[in-house]
Order: sequence, then C-alpha cells, then structure tokens
Amino acid sequence: MINLPLLIENLEELSSKERQMKLWLSDSNDFSSFTEAICGVFDDAGLSRALDKGYAEKNFSSNLLLKFRQLNHAVGQVPEDLAPLEIIEHLHMEKVRILATEILALLNKGTAVEENTNKPSPH
Repeated sequence: MINLPLLIENLEELSSKERQMKLWLSDSNDFSSFTEAICGVFDDAGLSRALDKGYAEKNFSSNLLLKFRQLNHAVGQVPEDLAPLEIIEHLHMEKVRILATEILALLNKGTAVEENTNKPSPH
C-alpha cells in the first residue's frame, strides 16, 4: 500500500524549485535534500514496492504508472553526490520538477484511477 500523504508531500518538494532552495540550502532545523525527497517518494511512501509488487498497476491509471516510471528514470539522471545548489540547477532537475507536478495534478484531479475499469480507489 502507498502512503499517499507522504507521497504527495515529497512530490511537492520535488516539483518546486523554490521549495528545494528553501529546504535543501537551509541551515535551520527545517531542511531536506534531494536524496531525502526521492527516498520519501520511492521508499518511505512505498511507491517502489507498489510498482514492484503490482499494487500500483491494480490501483492507478496507466498514465499515472507511466509518469511514476518516468520520474524514477529522471531522478536517476541526477547525480546525488553534487552540492545541493548544483542538484537544484542540474539539467535533469527540470524534468523531475515537471513530472512531479504532472503526477500531483493527476493525483489531485482524482484521475489516478482508470475511469473505465472496476479498479478500487487507492485511498
């Protein structure tokens, strides 16, 4: 099962350059990193396991599954060993931000589930 609130929270971080600047460059207690955000999406929220075990295919639209897989590929194109600002400005981060935004839009519109099937809601 996917932890949707945690998934959405981390997707929001990956979708916003402003949020990344605030959290990834922060010296305060309210900080994060690229690695933490992608772990939040794929590990902590359970997306990787849901994709591997077939849960996602049974509960989400084919369009959303495609976006999840594209996001997984896109984050793999960003080297995690760079300084935070270099990651934020990295060429492939724009694709990450676009995909995260598109996924959030699909989740927020309620179009995450195929409309012409009997698939149960992921909630």
